Amino acid sequence: GTVTLLAEDNFNNLNIAGGSTTIGNSTTSRNITVKGNLTVNSGTGLYTYNGGVVNNLYVYGDITNDGTLNLSRAAGRYCNLYIQSDQPHSISGTTAAVNTLYSLILSENSNTTTLNFNMLTSLSGTLNIKNGTTLITQTVISAGSVTIETGGTWNAGALNHTATGSWIDDGTLISTGTISFTGTVSLISENNFNNLTITGGTTTIRNNTTSRTVIVKGNLSVNSGSILYTYNGVVTNNLYVRGNLYNNGSINFVRNTNRYCNLIIETDQPHSISGSTATLSNFYNLILSETSNTTTCNLNMRARFSGFLNIKNSTIFNSETAIACGNVTIETGGIWDAMI
Repeated sequence: GTVTLLAEDNFNNLNIAGGSTTIGNSTTSRNITVKGNLTVNSGTGLYTYNGGVVNNLYVYGDITNDGTLNLSRAAGRYCNLYIQSDQPHSISGTTAAVNTLYSLILSENSNTTTLNFNMLTSLSGTLNIKNGTTLITQTVISAGSVTIETGGTWNAGALNHTATGSWIDDGTLISTGTISFTGTVSLISENNFNNLTITGGTTTIRNNTTSRTVIVKGNLSVNSGSILYTYNGVVTNNLYVRGNLYNNGSINFVRNTNRYCNLIIETDQPHSISGSTATLSNFYNLILSETSNTTTCNLNMRARFSGFLNIKNSTIFNSETAIACGNVTIETGGIWDAMI
């Protein structure tokens, strides 16, 4: 039937066996606690109220969704999902299930939560992984903002996850896949990625005058129509790339005087910095770290370095495009092959 949860309700196990169940029926915020397992069966649904209210759902056990779980109805009409208690948790379901969440919050010391590979999950709000918790994702996550607090871990696997808001990583991100940003994204903390792709909108390194370091262990890609900026404040940030850099959009690491980001190429393997003729690549300092092998700047890319070009020992810089730069330092054992 049709069930409405109207009070501050506490359940042991909650099983949605038929029809639809709605959290709340007014603009009064409701808190629902499930101390055991939450199950949404096929053909049934669990919804938050479609009114201007934010509700809260606390689950201490596992969640199984084979029907519809819709906790984000519209702007200002949400239900936050909290995972509680120091025990392993799983959030799973069939491929036919609909999972529309707002914020997923792994409460402090809530052990390990595993998102099952059968579940397609959309988080229009925040993914928040607190101290003493681990999130293991076996399904693709599309989130608004992401916060990994100190002591928190996200094991993102080899998948391509997406975020559209701020990204704060004060904990640990374990990834052999790709993190993609679309929308207006700020990298607010010290960040480590495997592959990083800017698929749309504007991504900014930092949002204040505290210097930040961003490490991309694989490839960095800026797609057509997207922008990667350094913060437009008095600060110098650092971007380390250990794979290749592809720019088909816009990279601007020189916003104004004393508002820069250094680009550092690392690891003993061949690297390329490439992009289409329509792109703009406005760098500050380009530093080829010691023993970082060969870096090739592709002929299709317009590159400008307003700071310095530093080619360290046991590195080779092949420029297949015209380079405009300030100072140039070729250290002992370094080579610049100006191929044009």
